[in-house]
Amino acid sequence: EIEQTLATGKDEDGNTPNMGEMISKVEATLVRMTDPAARLRLVLLTTISQNGLSHGDRDRVLRVAQLDRDGMLILNSLEQLGISTINEAPTTATSRFFGKGKLVSSGSFDDDSEYTSMRYVPGLKSICNELVTNQLSIEDYPSVVPMPEMAASTGSAVSARRRGKAEGSARKKGGATSKWSRTTAKQGASKFGSTFAGARSMLFMVGGISFSELRVCREVMEKESKEIIVGSTEFLSPESFLQDLNSLANQ
Repeated sequence: EIEQTLATGKDEDGNTPNMGEMISKVEATLVRMTDPAARLRLVLLTTISQNGLSHGDRDRVLRVAQLDRDGMLILNSLEQLGISTINEAPTTATSRFFGKGKLVSSGSFDDDSEYTSMRYVPGLKSICNELVTNQLSIEDYPSVVPMPEMAASTGSAVSARRRGKAEGSARKKGGATSKWSRTTAKQGASKFGSTFAGARSMLFMVGGISFSELRVCREVMEKESKEIIVGSTEFLSPESFLQDLNSLANQ
């Protein structure tokens, strides 16, 4: 819950907590944590989501987190990724005393999410929406070749994979399968037509893509009936992200 609040800037009721209250909750959570990796993850999330912390808030968090030398190196390595660890934004004496500064929102908030632990919506979802609806900014995402006329794309892209229940799979029956492939034919028919409409889009994320970002790409595919092929240099989990930061810190 605290991670979702930090990431979205809103609690489960949609309210924006003030920074002082949130730092106190982070401190209380860190005190209960026994796993050093979990404490480091929460410190990183708190720092990244707020675009850096004030010196006072950083000292409070680090005092409780008790990171070792490697943990501090990983935290400071964020600067090499262009992520500030210290937020020097000026605050008034009143806001510092009463903790009136509001939590910064670093992502979208999903009011319709069934689970409070899945309220955060990665920014990649809006990019996917703009991509499949031909509204992606050519200034922000320039093309290396002339773009095709949108009106000329009237065909339908047909995926080589069947929708709904998988058929002809090389996997043995009864083996582990992805949740995304466990859609019955009836469910698949309710979400999709017989084919995807329009052009097929390809999206490649340099540096790594998280599983939550893969999920929102899938959601856009289902909603818009547009096929999106997603790739990346790496599929990131929280553990592998920490390992990458550790490698960066020790370079």
